[in-house]
Amino acid sequence: EEKKPEDRLLTIAETCAILKVSRITLHKMTCAGEIRSILVGSRSRRIPSREIDRFIQERLESSVN
Repeated sequence: EEKKPEDRLLTIAETCAILKVSRITLHKMTCAGEIRSILVGSRSRRIPSREIDRFIQERLESSVN
């Protein structure tokens, strides 16, 4: 079964590059619950690509109102 692009798990570095934010900013965003992440193994975090899409869409909608 082939994964859809929205099912992709992104590394912290990939997510930072997409959002153009620093690792520290991304860490603050995940701690604040703005972006959800999942723990892979005992130490690695991944961000579902659909979570990035959701975050961007929410920001777009709130900037219009």
